[in-house]
Amino acid sequence: MRGSHLEEWPAEGRPARPHMRRVWLAGAGLLALWMMCGQGDRGGTVMAAVGGMGAGGSSERFGPCRVTRVVDGDTVDAECGNESGRVRLLNVNTPERGEPGYWEAGEALEDLLDGDVYLEFGDAERPSYDRYGRLLAYLFDEDGRNLNRQMIRDGWSPYYREYGDGRFPDDFEDAEEDARDEELGLWEDY
Repeated sequence: MRGSHLEEWPAEGRPARPHMRRVWLAGAGLLALWMMCGQGDRGGTVMAAVGGMGAGGSSERFGPCRVTRVVDGDTVDAECGNESGRVRLLNVNTPERGEPGYWEAGEALEDLLDGDVYLEFGDAERPSYDRYGRLLAYLFDEDGRNLNRQMIRDGWSPYYREYGDGRFPDDFEDAEEDARDEELGLWEDY
């Protein structure tokens, strides 16, 4: 795709398996989501169209976005403007299908989603993706509450570091410790 923004995008931002056309297309969709949320538009016109600076006046938060589907406790489908894509919550890793707590974690995330959300990326400079082409982000509600942290605080995930310690390591460590101490969610029987 000559002239495409994808040519400028770093290789580590795209899935490594070129034979997986669907994954690549999902990554392209997520790039479009990223651009609709303002990061790809250096002039700021798209950012203004989808809500400017976002919740709490943070210039690092993009949105508003609407969650259209909770896939599981750590993944959602989101829509910003006319673009949509799959978002993986950073530093959260809830149980997989068939594991104890899978359904409860998904329901817990769904219960947290009341209104629009705002995205904040692990790297303030540009978004990143996991090996499945999902955009890695923190979700914030309209009141500025970090929903990723809340999932850990409610006991549905340990503080997950596969993609790094993240931007809020102390908050996330405290959230996990509190959930364990209070035996919430997955820690109920420990």
